[in-house]
Amino acid sequence: HCHGEKRVSKSKHVSINIPAGIDVGQSLRVKGYGCCGICGGSAGDLYLFINNIEKSDLFEKEGLNLKVKWPISPIVASLGGKIEVASPNGMIKVKIPAGTVSGKVFRESGKGIKARNGIGDLLIEVYIEPFVNMTKDQEKIIEDLSKTISDSNLKKTQEMQLKAKNFLS
Repeated sequence: HCHGEKRVSKSKHVSINIPAGIDVGQSLRVKGYGCCGICGGSAGDLYLFINNIEKSDLFEKEGLNLKVKWPISPIVASLGGKIEVASPNGMIKVKIPAGTVSGKVFRESGKGIKARNGIGDLLIEVYIEPFVNMTKDQEKIIEDLSKTISDSNLKKTQEMQLKAKNFLS
């Protein structure tokens, strides 16, 4: 069976820890898990080449940084507050200042991918989620509030109206 080499081919299942932060195109060397040596020599090394990384439903990878899109309520966007956001190590609290608009990105330093070559950040892009499934009482409160809001309370609306007025004149 060995054809004089004092070795035979066989398969073996091994578990390998993949380090955090590894990327497509990188490789891993696992010492002693390659082919066995000729005539009783020591085993070589196993090389794993990373050619695919499964995508996350939650995070987008940008180097060592992770980006997540997170909803906030219109109330938190207007008045400010704290929200809980998912990170690789669990939920974290993030302070949202009053007047936050959709698309604003908040950076949580050191909350991204931890790898041998550093630690990334968590980038949280917020968007304002409209209220749904409101009761009649809630709708009435919102309608009453909307009667007290004017364009002076809506900075972006004021800016766009001014741009439109200048364009049309």
